[in-house]
Amino acid sequence: MSRDSVVQLVKLSDAARRLGCHVETLRERARSGRLPVVRGAHGAYFVAADALVGIRVGRPGRPQLAGKPITRKLRNASWRALDLLFVREDINVSLVEFQVAEIVRRNPKRALDIYHLLSVHGLRAERASWPAIAGELDISVRHARRLGAKPLLRTLRLAIVRLLIRHHRQRRYRRAHDLIDVLRERLRAEGVPSALGPYKRHKLTTYEARGLEDAGLTDEEIEAVRVEGMTFDELNELLLRGLRGPTPASAQRRALSRR
Repeated sequence: MSRDSVVQLVKLSDAARRLGCHVETLRERARSGRLPVVRGAHGAYFVAADALVGIRVGRPGRPQLAGKPITRKLRNASWRALDLLFVREDINVSLVEFQVAEIVRRNPKRALDIYHLLSVHGLRAERASWPAIAGELDISVRHARRLGAKPLLRTLRLAIVRLLIRHHRQRRYRRAHDLIDVLRERLRAEGVPSALGPYKRHKLTTYEARGLEDAGLTDEEIEAVRVEGMTFDELNELLLRGLRGPTPASAQRRALSRR
């Protein structure tokens, strides 16, 4: 491919700055099909630089709704305003909400949805306009209005619960992956050939779980097989070992569970 044939892509927000319009203006054109765009890996929209040539935005005699620019002083004041908003909604608000707000203020990428929610409510408390808020957060005016219409504390608490569930699920999968790696290394050390096929077994019957327990696997390792999965050959090898009879450790655990 020649160098001249490479298409230069520009982020939609950067294209709006070049044209001197709000990014929502270009988003509306993209939704109606008048402006061809492509979506990036992280959800951002891009437009070819050549497509911006000759684009005219706005209407004669109609001012653009840019809103008052958001300064650093206004941003800092908006985060301080959240403390009062929290207390107004719930006088018994816990420290968790304040701590989460401070965490996402310092690192928005850790929870971008929470960052947008808090920013919208804080900036609106400081009388920032919707177009200015949307431009500051690189979201649409429609999305900013939707966030502003939601109850702050209740929406924040639901978002925190979803964040904790997602974090717990990620830790669970990482732990299962590590345990399966240990099991595979144990099988290889005992002379079992590696069989990393594309098909894995995740679902285990009661008898299969009992067979894995007889083979010496702990409850955590059996759960890791359910979560991460193992190939059919690996699972069958472990089940064959369980058919030879329970190990002393598994027999002891089973006797303790019956008491």
